[in-house]
This record gives sequence, structure tokens and C-alpha cells, in this order.
Amino acid sequence: MTSGSDPSVFKSTRWNALGTGGVQMLRFVFALALFRILGPERVGLMSMALVVTGFLDYFKDFGSGQAVIQREDPSPQFLSAVFHLNLALSLLLAIAVAVGAGAAARFFGEDLVAPLLRLLSVGFVITASGIVHRSLLSRAMRFDRLAIVNCAGAVAYGAVAIPLALAGHGVWSLAWGVLAGIVVSNVLVWRLSSWRPSLRCDMGELRETRSFCAHLMASNLMTFLLQNADKIVVGRFLGKEALGLYELALRLIQFPVRAITRVLSGVLMPAFSRLQNDLPQYRAKLVRACAGIALVTAPMMAGLAAVAPVLVESLMKERWIGAVPLIVVLTPVGVVRSLANTTGTVYVSMGRTDLMFRWSLLFGLTVLGAYFLGLPFGVFGVACAWTIADLVLAYAYFAVPFRLIALPVRDLARALAPSLLSSAVMGGVVAMTRVGLSGAGVPALGTLAVCVAVGVGVYAGLLWRLRPPAVEDLGGLLQMRKARRAA
Repeated sequence: MTSGSDPSVFKSTRWNALGTGGVQMLRFVFALALFRILGPERVGLMSMALVVTGFLDYFKDFGSGQAVIQREDPSPQFLSAVFHLNLALSLLLAIAVAVGAGAAARFFGEDLVAPLLRLLSVGFVITASGIVHRSLLSRAMRFDRLAIVNCAGAVAYGAVAIPLALAGHGVWSLAWGVLAGIVVSNVLVWRLSSWRPSLRCDMGELRETRSFCAHLMASNLMTFLLQNADKIVVGRFLGKEALGLYELALRLIQFPVRAITRVLSGVLMPAFSRLQNDLPQYRAKLVRACAGIALVTAPMMAGLAAVAPVLVESLMKERWIGAVPLIVVLTPVGVVRSLANTTGTVYVSMGRTDLMFRWSLLFGLTVLGAYFLGLPFGVFGVACAWTIADLVLAYAYFAVPFRLIALPVRDLARALAPSLLSSAVMGGVVAMTRVGLSGAGVPALGTLAVCVAVGVGVYAGLLWRLRPPAVEDLGGLLQMRKARRAA
């Protein structure tokens, strides 16, 4: 992205960064606080319930939210039809969860999962009521308003969950926090969106998007399984404590991945949809977007692997120390996923959700098989299996969607090389620094602070020496922002 970039995209990226980054930071901080208070077993219980509700959550709108964004000129009749369809589907899901909660509890071998699921099922209907409003704000690239909505929901979650946890309400504090966040964010999205549904609607308006929505939803379901089958396997066969440790490792790995890629994905989807007929621009912007992601996430993952022991020791209680090897082995997954997550925008913006579904199915089954191969070696074996599978499949993750826009994977590899190389070197230096300081008896928190400073210095120095284009992109954005403020 250069100084000639579309100002609306820059503004949207900035607001999406503030909103998404702020939400991810709040949730990350609240999660660490709650994990420290509750311990691995209670966190594992909540993870079991959220896996079930997260899977069913994809059925609440049948992919219609993305159809609203992708449709060139959605009519009022179409929007009302989507709204009423979402409410009907979410109500059916809530009833299904209430009826099937006992079966889910028996699957995981934890009785408390059933009442947790029944409480969380209320969130389906509340969330569905705001899907069209969110989609319209996203379509209009009003990420300033979405930032307010999402940050308010995150604050409500922490404001309810943390006091309840301190008061001794255990896993229920997490469930009530989730519901509080859903209620607050959906009340706000109605207030900040001018659209209102009509009581009359014509479901025939949805016929044109059935195929698009069906393929998108099916693909999203496979993506969910790809991202959560490990939790299902760990929770079902290794128990709630192992799942709690695994959940902490995932939170630390996924925080930068979600914070960075969701910022760009929210903007790239509507922006790339406008470039369907300008493939040279599409390819150039996609490669540079991926390079920008790697510039941030690769050093975060390398640094996290290097400081994991002192990070957990200084921030969490001793009962969480078992998460350290999981964090270290999963950091390559963080890099791969942060980049692979952008490929979904290619499939959707090019209208090939059918291809997205087929390949998501293949990838999902492959990674699922890897989880079971690692299962005999415990939770560490599952983590190792995931990492190996992702590294083996990394080329295919990009090669398939890149064919839609005639983009060679080697172009992406060349753009990523400086950031990946610099991150690897930095990680090695930080690891040696940690070992030396720990051996000298420096406290964990002091060691962590020194390692972070060393990592930032080494990485910045390497980037200054290599000067990858992604750094120029960042400089261009800063100059553009300065010029806009001066104007």
C-alpha cells in the first residue's frame, strides 16, 4: 500500500484496527485474569461448552451476513428476509441446544456442561437480531461504529465475569460474562445502525443467494472444525484440566493472529470485492497485505516461543506451568494461520465459496487425522501433530486460492522471507538471553522485561538492515496519516 492508496480503505483499516485490536487486547487481558483466578479445570469446562455453541453458531444465519456484504445492492425486502430468517434459525438452534445439552455433557463426561449450554443458548437469539445491522455497517465500512460496539461488548464481558469469579462463582462467571457481552454489543449495534427490519418480508428474495450462502456456511463449518477439533479431541479424551492448559496456549498464540488478521480481513473483504476485475491490483495488494501481517505476527510468535517459561511463571500461577511446552510447539501454527486466514477473502470476493468448501473439507479431515495420531502422546502430542500438519499443508493453503487470481506462491514467499528470517534470528537471540538471565538468578518478571527489550532491538535492527517492502508500506501509511492530519 502506498501513498496513492484509497483513503477510504486507509480510514477503514485504521478504525478496524482500533476496534479489533482493542477488543482482542481487552479479551486477552480479561482471559489471563480469569484463567489465573479460576484454574485449568474450570477453564476447560467452559471451553467444552463454547466448542458446542461455537459450532452451532454458524447455523444461525446460514452465511447470509456475508451475502449482505457481497451483494451489490441489497434491497429492503432482501434485508428484512435475512433478518427474519436469522431469528427463526437462531430460535431453532436455542431449542436444539436445550434439548441436546445432556448428550453433549455425556460426550465430554462432564455433567456441568449441560446447564452451561442451556444458559449460553440464549445468546443465539440475541446475536441473530443484530447480524444484518453489523453486516450493513461493515458493508458501508463504518468500522468506527463497529469498534464502539465490539469494545463495549468486551468491556461488559470483563465487568461481569471478573467480579463474579472473584466472588467464587467459578465457571458460571465466564458464562454470564459471555451473555453480558452479547447483550450490550447487540443493543449498541441497533442504536448505531439506521436500518430497521420490516414486519413483512418475502423469502423469495433469498433464492439468488442460496448457493452462495450454503457453500459459505459449509466452508465456515469446516474452518471451525479445523480450528476447534483439537479442543474436542483434547476435551473428550484427555479431560478438562488438559483442555484448560491447551486453552491458555491457544489464547497466547491466537491473540496476535486474531488481532492482526481480523483487522485486515474485515477491510479486505469489501475492498477486494471491488477489485474482481483488476487482478494485477488484487494480486499486489494481497501479497503486500500478507507481508504486513508477517512483519508483525512472525516476530511475535518467535518471541513468544523464546520467553514462554518466564512469561507463564511471571503472569500465571504455578498450576499453569504445564502450558509452556504447548506454547512453544504451537508458535509455527500462529504464523501459518495468520497468513492463511487471508485466503478466505479471496474465495469469497471471487464468488468461489464452493471451492472454498471442498478444500476446507480436505484440509479439515487431514488435520483431524493428525490430532488422533498425536493423541496417544497426550496434549503435547496433539499440539505437535497440529504443527506438523499445518507446516505440511502450508503450500496448499495458498496455492489453491491463489489460482483464482493467477498469483504464484513464490511471489508470496519472496515477500515473506525478510520477516521470517529476521524473526528466526531474533528468537534465537532472545532465547539465549533468557537462559543466561535465568541461570544468573534474575527474577522471571525482570528476565521477561529484558528479553522483550532485546527482541524489539534485534528485530528492528534486522529490518533496518534488510529494508523489506512491508516496512516501506508501514512508512507510507504513517506519512499518509500525517499528511491527512495536516490537511
